[in-house]
This record gives sequence, structure tokens and C-alpha cells, in this order.
Amino acid sequence: MKRMSGRRYLPGEVRQFNTLLEMLHQTADTYGSHLAYMYRRDPGAHVHYRTYGEFIEEIECLATGLIQMGLSDKHIGLLSENSYEWAVIYFAVANGVGVIAPFDAKLPSIEIGNLLNYSDVEAIFFSPKQLPKVVEAAKNSDIKYFICIDTMKSKNKKLKIPDDKRFIRYSDIRQRGATALAGGDDSFKQKEIDVDAPAALIFTSGTTSMAKGVMLSMRNLCANVMSATGSIEAFPGERVLSVLPLHHTFETTAGMLTPLYYGCCICVNDGLRHLAANLMEWSINILIAVPLLIENIYKRVDKGINESGKRNMINLMRPLARTMRSVGVNANRRLFRSVLDGLGGALRMIVVGAAATDQEVIETFSDFGVEFYQGYGLTEHSPIIAVTTKSNNVVGSVGPPLDKVELMIDDPVSYGDPTGEILVRSDSVMIGYYKDPEATAEVITDTGWLRTGDLGYLDESGSLHITGRSKSMIVLTNGKKAFPEEIEMYLNMIPGVVDSIVWGERNARDAVDICAQLQIRPSELPIPDKSDEDIGTYLESYIQFINKKMPRFKMIKQFVFTDEEMSRTTTMKVRRHIESEVIRNKLEAAGMTVRQANGMNINRLQKRD
Repeated sequence: MKRMSGRRYLPGEVRQFNTLLEMLHQTADTYGSHLAYMYRRDPGAHVHYRTYGEFIEEIECLATGLIQMGLSDKHIGLLSENSYEWAVIYFAVANGVGVIAPFDAKLPSIEIGNLLNYSDVEAIFFSPKQLPKVVEAAKNSDIKYFICIDTMKSKNKKLKIPDDKRFIRYSDIRQRGATALAGGDDSFKQKEIDVDAPAALIFTSGTTSMAKGVMLSMRNLCANVMSATGSIEAFPGERVLSVLPLHHTFETTAGMLTPLYYGCCICVNDGLRHLAANLMEWSINILIAVPLLIENIYKRVDKGINESGKRNMINLMRPLARTMRSVGVNANRRLFRSVLDGLGGALRMIVVGAAATDQEVIETFSDFGVEFYQGYGLTEHSPIIAVTTKSNNVVGSVGPPLDKVELMIDDPVSYGDPTGEILVRSDSVMIGYYKDPEATAEVITDTGWLRTGDLGYLDESGSLHITGRSKSMIVLTNGKKAFPEEIEMYLNMIPGVVDSIVWGERNARDAVDICAQLQIRPSELPIPDKSDEDIGTYLESYIQFINKKMPRFKMIKQFVFTDEEMSRTTTMKVRRHIESEVIRNKLEAAGMTVRQANGMNINRLQKRD
């Protein structure tokens, strides 16, 4: 059993605050006239700007209006794409009105309806794009108010709100609050906040099971921001591109709250199709992302290098730049200025979470002069647990624990192996799961340790290495254990493979075979003939190569492939339980085992009699 306590890796003292609104006021006291937000209503349209002072003013107007409506201490839902208003609503509700419950805007109507009922919301904010889902949910709902964020409306589209007194407009509430404030109403400003009561109700993505409602307190949220500032540094005025969905705590904390602590300007992405244009146009300094997003940017950069004819020159310059940096001469950004200009010219830092990133991608961006950090977290920990730092950036790790965060590796999986379940303890650990004390008791020990369900180990530098999920761990009949994530990392390096999923399958001898499904992108396969047979042969050759690197018990015995998108969360993780069911159903429909389908396109299996 190995334990470690995190520390600050950056100089200076962290600002102390008890609420996120207090943090925001601290920032505004110094940078009140600085931009807090830049955003558009439509790609290519006029850019709107909001200073820190204007941001706080709108929060106070909206919060006062909500209190006037009798929504104090109530659960309030939020169903919207990323926007400036999303941040205003989050701050207003969580900092004194009630409990904010953000939902995944990509969920279907039936799931939205279920979550609305389960979360006990009495009002819900929704964007114009979500109107059809909300209208459907309103048919059988006791919710008092359905609040349309009408200010998000596209200028080119009419907004028709149902003729139902429960449906009201965001702008009307904001104006009601502004009028009350002007008349001396200070109910929001004077309201005392219990920092240990629920402030946010976050529903997990459910990659291995059904989503759970995570209750986070104001103390949890503030503690995680303060701890994060000991590892990752940003500067006033730097521009951060908001790309990942804000209903995920990784984007909330890393992409919104922490930048606002530093006085950064958050630029709301126009959509994934416009990512490259936004990087260029707004000269973005910091990008918070997931591996798949960064790998797509990497492919675009790599393609540009090939088309420029500078491949050989850059290949020669990269080792030179690395050597110069090792002796204290950091000329990377000057040497690779032409490459960085293709990313807007100002990109200084990339922070990636949610899954492991291909090491070649990390090394390439680092060689070009972009600081690249890999983080690890859990919704139940508000969410950040560990992140690599400038002084502790061990290859393959997710870095040391944050300041004031304790880590412990429990229950090694086998004798002599340092790998075990990761436990974490800090002020960022959730209150518990909503309406589920039994599930809470299963993951939070009597001494306050949160069982993450992830497996990993701490190296000599104090850096954490993630090896997999305990729930997805494959236990072989000889007692040995294999981690799908480790094998998937190698499969995802195959040219033309987008992603993969690995599982254990019992064979006719009752032994467990390691099997895989590879999601391919045919246009990126480096083979002339794209027939299923040739693709299977191509993948088989790579899998044989990978197997030679593996211990015998980790070797892939059977595989299938697909050119269809696998089921994912909004942070682009494959939903294992759903995708496993899809694979099983396809095999059963064809009357085949995975052994019989080995090397085939799973979408074109011929039914056996």
C-alpha cells in the first residue's frame, strides 16, 4: 500500500475563497475591465464581448430574478450547448439561489425526461435548440418553470415559445432582477451559503453503468480550483477556447472556473467544425481537450507538413530543438513558427483529460513549443485528481496529485505488482450520490477515502500511472489480469484505426480469450484495396506485430472491425457496456461466435444456418 500527498508546484500563494462568486469578485477587483467572455450566436456572425464586471452584473440580475420567483433553495436544471449564458446560470444558481443540475444536451428526450424527474428540479433553463425535447418533457411534468434562454437565439431563426404559462424567457427574469436590484433588493447578495450543502448535481456519463447523480458542495468546487492552481498556470488576458461540453466537470473546472480564477478570457467555440478557424481567428493560448480532439488536430498539422514539403527539414529540426531545450535554450517556438501559425500562432498550452493520449502526439506538440499536460480526474472528485506539471512531466503518467490531495494505492492485483485500486482523499471528494446512500457507502470509506474504481500505480517521482478500470479488468482462467485500456492504446496506434474496445470472451474450452473490435476509417488505411478481406489481412498483420510485444497472456486471440461509429459519451469515451451489447447482438444475429467472425467486418457477417 503506497500513499502520497500532493503539493504546489508553482511559486506564490493561492488566493483563498469560500464561494465561486467570491473568487470571481476577487478577479474582477483586479481585472474588472478585462474580457471574461467572447462568443457568437452563429459561426461567422458578430462577436460579443463581456468584461468581468459585466459578467458579475448579469449573474446578480439573474439570481435576484430567480429568488423573486420563489426558486430559492430549489433544484434548477440546465439543458444547453456551451454559451456565455450557461456560465451566468451556473454561477447564479450555485452561488446562492439553489442547486444547479446541468444535463447533457445530446441526450434523447426520454432520458432527459427521466433525469428531470429523478433530479427533482422545479425549473429548467434550456437553449432554443433544446425546445422540442423540453416541450415533450413538459407534457408529463410537475416542473414549475421552463425557462428559454432566448438570448441564445440565432438572428436568422424565429423563436416560438409554447403558449403555456410555465414557459418563460431568460431575458425577462434577468430584467426582473435588474429592476429589483435597482430598487434596493439585496436578497442574493446577502444570502448566506452553506459551503457543505449541495451546490451542483452532476450526472456521470455512465461509461460502465447507469449514470449516477453526484452531489458537489461549494467547498468541493472551490477546493478543486485552488488545488489545480498549484499545478497549472495561466495568465491574465490569455484566451482559452471552450470546446468540451460544460455539463462535464472537467470542462467546468479546467475550462471555466480555473481560467476565471486567473483572469483569462474564455472564447466559446463555434462548433467542432469551426475549431481550426477559432484557433486562428481568436489567437487561442490555451486549449482544454480530450485525446480524440487533439489527435484530430495533430493529423491536420501532420497533413499540412506533408503538403508543405518540409517533412525532412522538420524531422531534422525536432531532435535539435529537444537538445537545445535540455540545456536551457528554448528556441522551439521560433524554429517551428510556421507550424504554430497554422494553429493561430499563440497556442501555448494544451491540457488533456478523460483518457490517455498517444505519446507521439504529446512529443510532437512539445517539440513545437506547446506545453502539453495530461490530467486525471473523476466527477466524484470535482473532478481533477492529478496532472502533469512543467517540473514533473513523466512520460505515460498523469502526473502527481494536486496540492492538498492525498492518493493511496490499495489492494495490489498480484504479489510484487505495484498496481492497485486508486483511492483519493481531499476536500474535493463529493458529498455522495443523490438518493443513493448505499452506492455512496460503497465508494467512500469511513475515513473519507474515495474508491475511484481505477487501477494504477505511483512511480518513484510521485507520478500516477493509470492502467485501467477495475470493472473492465479481464481476469484470465490462470488468475492473471489484463487491462483493456493498455491493449487498446497499442491498437489505436495502427494507421487507419480510430478507436478500439477490448474484452474477455470464454471459448469452448472455458478459457478466456482476449478479443477486440477495431473502429476503422477506410480513407486513412494505407492499403490500395479496401475490400473487407484485405482490411482484415492488414489489421491481422498489425495485431500479430502487437502480440509480439505483449506477454503471452495479453495476446489478442480474435478481432472484428467496423467502419461505423461506436457509442460514445460526450467526452468521446467509448461506452463499453453499450458497445459490448451491440457486438453481442450482431454476433448472435449472424449465429456466430467471435472466433468464427475473426478478422471480419462485424456489420457484414453472413448469417449461418
